[in-house]
Amino acid sequence: MRTGDPNGDFLTQSERDMILNDAARKVASDLYRNGTALLTDRKKIQLEPAVTEYALPDDLIGVQEVFWEDNSTRSEVEQRPLQSFQDIDRTGDRPIYFDVFGQTGEFVARTNPATVSSFGESADDHSFVLAYSYSSDAGTSGWGSRSLRVGDIVYNLTDDSSGTISAVTEDSYQPTITVQLAGGERNRVRYGDDLLIERGQKTLPVLHVYPQPTDAITVEVVDSGSISEASTDVALTIDSSMGSTDTPPFELYAIRLSGGVLAGSGSNDYYIVKEGSSSKAYRYYWRSSTSAQIIKPDRDITLDDDGAWSISFSSGAGTSADYEILKLKKAEGLTAYYARYPNRMALVTDELELPEIALEALLLHAEYEVHLKAEGGRNNLSSQAYALYEIELQKIQKFLRTRNIRGSRTVRNVMHGRSLRYG
Repeated sequence: MRTGDPNGDFLTQSERDMILNDAARKVASDLYRNGTALLTDRKKIQLEPAVTEYALPDDLIGVQEVFWEDNSTRSEVEQRPLQSFQDIDRTGDRPIYFDVFGQTGEFVARTNPATVSSFGESADDHSFVLAYSYSSDAGTSGWGSRSLRVGDIVYNLTDDSSGTISAVTEDSYQPTITVQLAGGERNRVRYGDDLLIERGQKTLPVLHVYPQPTDAITVEVVDSGSISEASTDVALTIDSSMGSTDTPPFELYAIRLSGGVLAGSGSNDYYIVKEGSSSKAYRYYWRSSTSAQIIKPDRDITLDDDGAWSISFSSGAGTSADYEILKLKKAEGLTAYYARYPNRMALVTDELELPEIALEALLLHAEYEVHLKAEGGRNNLSSQAYALYEIELQKIQKFLRTRNIRGSRTVRNVMHGRSLRYG
């Protein structure tokens, strides 16, 4: 066969799969770096208040174009090096610049602790219980499906500390994790702290936008009022008492609290989102200031059908606050068009995703890899296969550029990994 394996026993099936999949990815990336995108896709990005960093798909080779879109306009967002962004706290009507810089881990969960952290065997180790967050009529939680792992990264967004999970005590209701927190104000967790958990492996590129968009173009206030005394229930009905632009499905983004009277030191309050009778989302929070505070649920909360649902606030006696219930403006956001790698295949069952014009280049690169394996390094046959591979790439580029005058644009400044903070 073309891979230099006439008897069919030099390479295992998994080795053949790996070599041909790697060859397909190599063809796609080499062509893109020479100005031609074989496979493209797009990602819709819903902007959030005060968030300027967003994870991109893990199959991305490079971003080609980014557009800001709303109901009536479509504006191109220009690429500028991240280092040239000035006054990072600046806000604007829409993002005007972007860059791709660093990598982040896959999102695992956003949650909050149910206990204040306690010291473990080491003075640097902290163990705490994660809130059960939501439950069904059976009283079970969704934590069991989140698959927390040793090596995952915990970010305490409230005090800006972070650390790697060193132990997980499995519990589908309220798991306990042990982590060393560093780099923050307290390097501990307390009731109501906003925790983000990501995979330790950084596989997702990060899109940075500037300036950060204003609240007016990212969120819509669908209800507002005041919380007083120990508890307050807010009843909502899709399409009747909500904002004029709201239609099902409704997705709760956050609740913004401000003003009022604070609870005593160390007290934790919570709200409960009730979607019908079968699902609830509990969210602890602790207010240390009367300034505006965003309280987010730890999962998507969506109601698809018309009907009533409610949010219940509970707090210590004598506390109070003004609240605003927020939804994201789904009609406005960014669209990133990008060149991507082909999907990895199980070659016994799947079909090649690259177009037919790339098949010869793929086989030549696979042949090159096989000769390297057979001879234990570079040799005349591998060098010849690679030279033919490069000639084939030039043929593809010449052919495709007759059909795509504009070509593609290469993303700059894709550098070493850094952590993504979810707002």
